[in-house]
Amino acid sequence: MVSLNNTVKIHNVIQNKQFTLLQMPAKGTKGLIIAVVTLIGRSNPLKSVSVMKGGSVTLNANLTQIQEINKIVWRFGVKGPIIADSSENVTLSNNTEIFRYRLQLNNQNGSLTIKNMRTKHSGLYEVQINHNTGTSYNKFNVTVFGEDTFFSKLFSNVVMLILYNSSRKIQIV
Repeated sequence: MVSLNNTVKIHNVIQNKQFTLLQMPAKGTKGLIIAVVTLIGRSNPLKSVSVMKGGSVTLNANLTQIQEINKIVWRFGVKGPIIADSSENVTLSNNTEIFRYRLQLNNQNGSLTIKNMRTKHSGLYEVQINHNTGTSYNKFNVTVFGEDTFFSKLFSNVVMLILYNSSRKIQIV
């Protein structure tokens, strides 16, 4: 989209960010484009969280510096279904059956607690917080380890360590 003031807005769907590019003439050159990038909203880096099968996890939205919260929306997956919405004061597990009776949204701090985790709950979780100064996003990559998955990863690392060290003629006791 280009407007009369030479402003282009680009929406980055993957990172859910919006940028503004400005085209400005430069003295002494022809056709030079200088791009000024401005981030609208706040986005934090992806946080990784691990939990054992059957356990609970709380995804903290980090709303400590935000004064007035208008709405909190949690999604499962990239632009996936909404699983919790503060404006409706409800967790929407009926939209995603795999979360039935497992979700608890804290409307004061924006955190989402997921109980009795299963491996099918592994994946990307995104929270969108609409507040008086804009919109903030937080993303969490949640990995749920079943006992078999946890121990197979643990033992495969041990076996790899032994093979690596045995090739160097180091004896492991």
